[in-house]
Amino acid sequence: MLHVSEAVVGRLGSAQLGGVGIAGLSTMLLQSTFAFLGVLSTPVVARAVAQKDDEVVSQTIAENLWIAVAIGLLVSIFLFVGAEAIVGVLKPSVAVRPFAIVYLRCLAFFGPSSFAFQTLNGIYRGLKDTKSALTAAACSALINLALDFFFVFGLKWGVAGAAGATVISVWFAACYLIGVLLWRGQLKFKHALSVPPLGSVLKLLKRGVALSLRNLTALGTVFFASVAASRLNVTLYAAFEISRQFFSMAYLSYSHFDFTAQTLCASYLGKKDKRSAWLVFQRTAQLAMMLSAVSATVLTLSASSLGRLFTAEPAVLAAFSTLAPQLFLCVPIESAVAVLDGALIAAQKTDYVAYGHIASSLVGLLMLASVVKTGNLSLITAWFCVRVGFAGRGIFTFYKLFLSKSNPYALGEPKPATQVQGKSL
Repeated sequence: MLHVSEAVVGRLGSAQLGGVGIAGLSTMLLQSTFAFLGVLSTPVVARAVAQKDDEVVSQTIAENLWIAVAIGLLVSIFLFVGAEAIVGVLKPSVAVRPFAIVYLRCLAFFGPSSFAFQTLNGIYRGLKDTKSALTAAACSALINLALDFFFVFGLKWGVAGAAGATVISVWFAACYLIGVLLWRGQLKFKHALSVPPLGSVLKLLKRGVALSLRNLTALGTVFFASVAASRLNVTLYAAFEISRQFFSMAYLSYSHFDFTAQTLCASYLGKKDKRSAWLVFQRTAQLAMMLSAVSATVLTLSASSLGRLFTAEPAVLAAFSTLAPQLFLCVPIESAVAVLDGALIAAQKTDYVAYGHIASSLVGLLMLASVVKTGNLSLITAWFCVRVGFAGRGIFTFYKLFLSKSNPYALGEPKPATQVQGKSL
């Protein structure tokens, strides 16, 4: 939803765009810390569905939603009370600062719904029902867009109006998806109204530690790059924020291949069918690379037009157009790496995926810190370091799936044919 808000707010000016961008990045970092709720629910629900265990499916859904809403509530309080302190730590330019504070404080009200929606996406992937999740997301985006124009330009609420539009649209999406689960009986009222036991909560949180660290280090690199760019000048920072939005949208364009690998591979592995799971993984990776290559080419060629969705300032558009080839042409590689992640998560190798990503992100972060320290920071060097952190994890996942003897999809050595006992005729 942040992409829609930035596209609208960008019409107000570069300072407003920068304020929304840096505030949105703060909330994204918090969301990513607990993104494991959706990631871990996908393979668990998929396996339960494969084994036709409706009680486990409903209980898993309820527990994840309870935890998501509770965490979201705490995050909302933190954002509302600490908005000024959070922005102060980031040290944006004087022009950007007031807009960031207002947007962050207003956006705080979406906490429970945002974390629930994030978790529900993982649940619906496990149920192999991406249609309902897509319907909710599409309707939410349309509501957000309509309210953005009404609040920002009609009521003249500025960045506060953009935040309000996002809050309302996310609450709609979360409530819609929960309602569908209840109506279908996939989420039973007895589980929905029962507070999960502490043991289940701690078990889920423990499993999510590695993924949280992964997301923090990965987005921490983007976060650091954004903060560093905000200290250059308003024009370059606005260009960076536009490129970051397209970076996020590029991720969304291929992340469904990751989720597809998680869901289908986990389903086959739940049936003890490694061969079919491996074939699905291979086909998903091939499809991801082909489609991502086409979309990357189209995006690169239409970069100047895409930039105008966020701003009409010539200097900002020129800076973004220069950066676009590097930004988009790495997408096919990153899409393949995402599928590798999905295949390993489906095989319950979550910790391996997480720690591999942490290692590559730390390399990218150290490179970025060196660039900033030596005074060589530019949009191109900043994004190069970020890309090293994101795509570098593919070295670890490729090794695990293709070179390691502990490949979770390995079929093992064929058993020797049983010899017939007795005398030959």
